Amino acid sequence: MLDQLPPHGTTPASRPAAPSGGAAAEQAVDDLDLRLQQAKEQSLNYQILRRTFKINSNDALPPSPTPPQTDSPPPESVATVTNTAPLTTDVDAVLLSIEQRSLEIDIGDREPEVVDPLILNLDGGPITTSGLEHGVSFDLSADGRLQQISVPTGENYLLALDRNTNGRIDDGRELFGDQHGAAHGFAELARLDDNGDGRIDQQDQVFEQLQLLRFRIDGSQQLGSLRDAGIHSVSLDYRNHEIALNRYDRISQLGKMTMNDGSERIAADVLLAARNYA
Repeated sequence: MLDQLPPHGTTPASRPAAPSGGAAAEQAVDDLDLRLQQAKEQSLNYQILRRTFKINSNDALPPSPTPPQTDSPPPESVATVTNTAPLTTDVDAVLLSIEQRSLEIDIGDREPEVVDPLILNLDGGPITTSGLEHGVSFDLSADGRLQQISVPTGENYLLALDRNTNGRIDDGRELFGDQHGAAHGFAELARLDDNGDGRIDQQDQVFEQLQLLRFRIDGSQQLGSLRDAGIHSVSLDYRNHEIALNRYDRISQLGKMTMNDGSERIAADVLLAARNYA
């Protein structure tokens, strides 16, 4: 049986006045927003996401706007919300999805860097490269990490110097580019011009130590001397150029070298594509 209603304007002493319908709805929404915000802040995925996008705690998403106060009773579904666990799970799922998508964009859409070594051509043909898709594993940037790199093809060779004499070329520091602070490969090679005559030849101590490097399809190295290749000298003169070889590789400086028979071949500083493995 329902309790008797008290006379108009009075309230039973044993029963405090209940909040109005509008106030109850507002309080339920505020409590829900607070619980969702606390769950989100404590979520590991949210912390990762904040670091990924460098979001400060003061930059958190604004809370949902408070609905205007009204005298009409709130919908029953709003007034009776008591369990937010499924909603918290949904928040985590959304945050995780955004995080995974951001990582996919970072890895999939990232442009490769380009690193310049000197390349010498032996047959009088053009400079050609494999492109990144058909490259090999090598630490071209000399930062201790293997990369997928584009490499010269055909009768085009990287100019190399086995600085630690271990019988192989370890990384980009044993090539001629900007890895030692020079502007490009020709400038790096010029540091070894003992007599200052503007070319590297048998009058320079390094000439007998210089090697031609070619990568086989399996990534193994093939090395040979300049003398065996019939190279007489490599000129240190160059001209700046911008010649695209494929999607990423391009020639940035062009020079020449002289063969033992007096003919000339191309020497070029080439920006080769290199991408770190994820």
